[in-house]
Amino acid sequence: MSEKLLTRPLRFALYTPDESVAALRHRVAKVGVPAVTRDDLVEDLLRFANARGVAFRALIDDALEEWARKVDAALSAGSGVAQTGLFDYMRETAPIVQAWVRDELVSIFMGDRGPMLRLDAARPGVSAASPIDGPVVMESLVRGRTLQHFAFRSLEDFAQWAVTQVRDPAQPYAAALCRCRWEECGDFFTAIDSATRTRRLFCKDGHMKLHHKKDAALRVAASRAGMTAADYRAAQATASRNGKTTRRRHK
Repeated sequence: MSEKLLTRPLRFALYTPDESVAALRHRVAKVGVPAVTRDDLVEDLLRFANARGVAFRALIDDALEEWARKVDAALSAGSGVAQTGLFDYMRETAPIVQAWVRDELVSIFMGDRGPMLRLDAARPGVSAASPIDGPVVMESLVRGRTLQHFAFRSLEDFAQWAVTQVRDPAQPYAAALCRCRWEECGDFFTAIDSATRTRRLFCKDGHMKLHHKKDAALRVAASRAGMTAADYRAAQATASRNGKTTRRRHK
């Protein structure tokens, strides 16, 4: 995914535990929350999972700052929304939530269709009994079209809800989940509309070219060492661990 796409604000609202549904609806109507589909929120989950370093911090900070701005606007509009310490909590626990999401996506990608383990970011670890607060879904009518707006209690609840959508056998996401084979990427993406195998192996054409270029160089080196590519790769890994160089076989 491009840096611009990775850092685009997450497209849902966050609400405080003491915010009523009526207050939330007022905030959506007066301040605005993007209209999204289930596909959009799964895409946001993958962006959250893929973001690294500066991009990750920007994604989280932008999401929280956007939420804070809209809560402040709602307060000034008299909706009765109360400020809490939720901002700092989500900023601190975001890396824990992201690590859990990545583990779940790896599990799904590897073919595990079992139930997910629930996350408790406040007490790092997983539990089969942790509750999930689902989204509050609001609807609006724009030019004859019914649009949906989603709000979650926290990033943690968004992540768990979205992972359940990916795991749901009635949805297309698990079968379409891919992971880029370029070793310096490894991003998750979906290839729901792709009929070609190549588009399921790499998240972008540039990564396919880089992978093939390195693979070709490895095959040449393996041939020169009198080894198969697989054996040469394994020997390189062993030599790297031992701090040695792979040597040519003597015939």
